[in-house]
Amino acid sequence: MAPRRVDFAPAVPLFVFKHPVGSLFSSFTASSSSMQQTLDDSRFLFTSISSSVDESIVSNDLFRYVCVSFWVDHLQLPIFSVSLPMPTSWTPRVYLAALMVTIRQRRMVLSAPDNLYGSIHPTLNEVHWLYSQPIGESVGMLDNENAFCAVNGGEAYVGNI
Repeated sequence: MAPRRVDFAPAVPLFVFKHPVGSLFSSFTASSSSMQQTLDDSRFLFTSISSSVDESIVSNDLFRYVCVSFWVDHLQLPIFSVSLPMPTSWTPRVYLAALMVTIRQRRMVLSAPDNLYGSIHPTLNEVHWLYSQPIGESVGMLDNENAFCAVNGGEAYVGNI
């Protein structure tokens, strides 16, 4: 299956943390001063995201892995890639649509490790909080947010960053 993709205008900031940030996720916005004070890792700007199933990591009955890559230019290597657990009932398209909704809300992406499935895994913008909902409810919410419209190469306008 071909990777799913979303393009953004304007570019969106990506903040990568090496350590858990816990409740900081809920208070961060792209323009908050606490973000600037707390930021001690990497900051990137990206213009598109792609996602695909990561077959290189062994899955189980509860979850499988999705590889999410952030790009400035598709002719070059991604500026950041991460493999994340997602429920087995999800597809890369569902994951990307859920991430799209959080980007519209926050106008940025935070990557940080968090406790999922009893161990530490990377996360993006708290998307993992949707994992406990039945897939039908998640897809319905994403449809209501028009999140699938931008997936597959469509452009997503997220406002002034």
